[in-house]
Amino acid sequence: MSVDYNGCSVCSEGVYEEYITSCEDCGKNICIDCIVNAEEDQYDGGYIHPFSNNDGYLKREHCPYCSGEIITDEILLGYLLNKYDLDKEEVLKEYKEGQ
Repeated sequence: MSVDYNGCSVCSEGVYEEYITSCEDCGKNICIDCIVNAEEDQYDGGYIHPFSNNDGYLKREHCPYCSGEIITDEILLGYLLNKYDLDKEEVLKEYKEGQ
């Protein structure tokens, strides 16, 4: 009998598979200790399933990335590229030419 461990994208801890799942939106692995927007009475013996959708993925509102609790450089870059209608490849080319 084997036990599957998965790493959390937030805390980097390796946890048992029943305490971690992927976000339905961004796909990052989130463990039970790193979910957000949850009330104490929602926890079911420490398992992640009360915060998951019917497909077993973490609901967007419980993901620290998708809910805006954690903002990475990747998220900021995507936001700025979209806001200013920039193409990432063009920005990279411009950056390389300026070096």
